[in-house]
Amino acid sequence: MDMEFSVDEVIRRRRSRKVLDGSPVSKETVAELLELAILAPMHRLTNPWRFRILDKQALERLCQWWSDPTELRAGSEEPDAAATAAKVFQSRFVHTIGAVVVVTAQRDSDPLVNTENRDAVAAATQNILLAAEARHLGAFWSTGPHWRSSTTQDWLGIDRDREALVAVLWLGGQASEVKSPPRLPLEQVATWL
Repeated sequence: MDMEFSVDEVIRRRRSRKVLDGSPVSKETVAELLELAILAPMHRLTNPWRFRILDKQALERLCQWWSDPTELRAGSEEPDAAATAAKVFQSRFVHTIGAVVVVTAQRDSDPLVNTENRDAVAAATQNILLAAEARHLGAFWSTGPHWRSSTTQDWLGIDRDREALVAVLWLGGQASEVKSPPRLPLEQVATWL
């Protein structure tokens, strides 16, 4: 696919977009994004990333399951927040989303490897966000309490002993421009030694 923007421009344009246009994202496009995701740097060649993709039909099934929040609430450390977030997701956002990619990191008994794995998976997630922007797709990185619920993760097939949730990426057509959030100037965050 020809890129309309340079890498620098894609990085500058990328914004979190909660408002998407509802168009589906094809299986081929999601596969392209994931192929780029797994090119992220990783420590020890662990290939720590795992992806679960929900198309519009899978999202409908998940929302149907969430419509009775009993299990969702039971699996959450924040039951009220999880139930509320699921309800908001269902009523305000699900119809605008073309696909969701749930991203997890493989766990390891060594805490250093765990940290390295999560860092690599975060880099893979950024690859997805940048590749989506280059394709004029909107994307939003979420990890709300309804996604962190152990029962939701069970529904998704996530073995929490072996994997840790890193991101839930909403994908779809860009519905509007998003302003750049304020950032501290470089001189406030960089120290030359």
